[in-house]
Amino acid sequence: MKNMGIGLLIGLISFVLAEPYAILDWNQFIADTTEQSEMVRRIRDYPYTRQYIDTTPYLYQITQLGRWALGWPLTIIGLIGAVSVLVCKRHWILGTFTVTTVFALGFLLTSSNSILMILIASGFAFFILIINFILRGYKSLETTLILSWVIPYALIVGSFEVKFTRYLLPIIPLLVILGSAFLVQLTNSPKKYTRKIGYLGYILVIFSTVAFGLAYQNIYATPHPGVAASNWINQNVPRNSSLLKEHWEESLPDLEKYRLSELPIYDPDTLPKLNKMAESLSETDYLIIFSNRLYGTVTRIPERYPLMGGYYNALFSGDLGFKPVHIENSYMSLANIKIYEDSFSRPNLPSVDEAIFPKGGISINGGFADESFSVYDHPMVIIFLNFEKLEATKLKTIIEQNSMDFLSVNQYKVVPTSKEQTADLMMSESTKAGQQKGGTWSNIIHNDSTSNRYPILFWIACLTLISLISFPIGYLMFSTFDDKGYLFAKTLGLLMVCFIAWILSSLHIMGFGKSSLWLSIALVSTISIFITTKKYQEIFKYLSAN
Repeated sequence: MKNMGIGLLIGLISFVLAEPYAILDWNQFIADTTEQSEMVRRIRDYPYTRQYIDTTPYLYQITQLGRWALGWPLTIIGLIGAVSVLVCKRHWILGTFTVTTVFALGFLLTSSNSILMILIASGFAFFILIINFILRGYKSLETTLILSWVIPYALIVGSFEVKFTRYLLPIIPLLVILGSAFLVQLTNSPKKYTRKIGYLGYILVIFSTVAFGLAYQNIYATPHPGVAASNWINQNVPRNSSLLKEHWEESLPDLEKYRLSELPIYDPDTLPKLNKMAESLSETDYLIIFSNRLYGTVTRIPERYPLMGGYYNALFSGDLGFKPVHIENSYMSLANIKIYEDSFSRPNLPSVDEAIFPKGGISINGGFADESFSVYDHPMVIIFLNFEKLEATKLKTIIEQNSMDFLSVNQYKVVPTSKEQTADLMMSESTKAGQQKGGTWSNIIHNDSTSNRYPILFWIACLTLISLISFPIGYLMFSTFDDKGYLFAKTLGLLMVCFIAWILSSLHIMGFGKSSLWLSIALVSTISIFITTKKYQEIFKYLSAN
């Protein structure tokens, strides 16, 4: 208790020193924290968070971490290291159960990332880690301490709707430590083959990470693309020319000699917006696209921006009478090998060849990069010349024609007849039929049944039965306890039965009902029988003595 008190005091002092405004202006701190909490869960809809619509939790962050943050070798070794400290040879059953539970908690958070669910998931993760520490002993203190931060943090942050790569910074050093520990474990193995794999892993990770870092550094070996684009405009575009840019986007510096206006891309798609854009496009001399921030986002949300999908397709294909006359970019490069970010495949837009394939050397498509990696410090700036000078009415017609595929799923479509009004419902006909086939409440729950007349008695009986069935599993997992896990067997058995029934239903393998519950009990029983056959002498000896 004394050490816990000291730890809490140190934590409080550290928090006050690192975040003094939490004390000096408590109300503002709460307001800002609430805003950020609602932003990352997309309760608040900010334009710069719309890029994460329809992205896969956890996998998106891991992909960006491997592609653009650490490189794939270091990322993979870090993840393997985190899993390996749990699933060791001596405690592989406990480790497998822990890893499975963590995956289940992550799946649960993706379905609901409310504050309550986040607290429940993180609390349960802490509980599992404490159990691991108790069973593994004091030698696991260091790894348990690291995982007590990595696992809950990764569970919570990975489930966010908003997935900035920088959110992973607090756990990256710890993943590197865990990955390094895994390689050390391999090189210390008594098996020669395993040691060779460990040394090979050392060479691969160190070499690739150093090369990745040097290539990363070369992004900044040239002037910022925005500055370079501004210099080109000042040298090649006549003074007082009309320049059109996108709102919510950075402005190029030193353009005081020109007339600037903006396109309201993020505004709701309406006919007044389309008219305004068509007029602006017809009057401008040059169009500046600072980065893929807008065309990489709105084109992926056709139900919200049907006209913008058509606009960008028409722009990049040349249908609007604009052509790219200058492009500025900066890529990761090393020894004449360039790794570029593909800005056009994800939004399914016609590519600009000069931008997609950098001239000279070997070019490698690194795939899509999160906005936070490229938009701010090395965007791809594209300058279009309005060489055809089409009239506003013509531009409007072209955009509408290119938007027909997107308009069919938006509010601009003809109001459906009563027969068609169910077409956009989330529940398919097969799902609806399956739900109705399951029966009504009165068909499933019989108020006059014996179990409903004596619910407490039957509940205790079921709980006791499940705890007895799962006792061999608890005996194996909690063998160092005096009661051999009998107390935990109640909770463990109930958790396992419910988890199996839930996962069967969630994955649409089997509908939730009596059958799935009995199947879950049967699976738990099978595992217990298997353990009993292996350790029946120990179990019966313990039961006889107690």
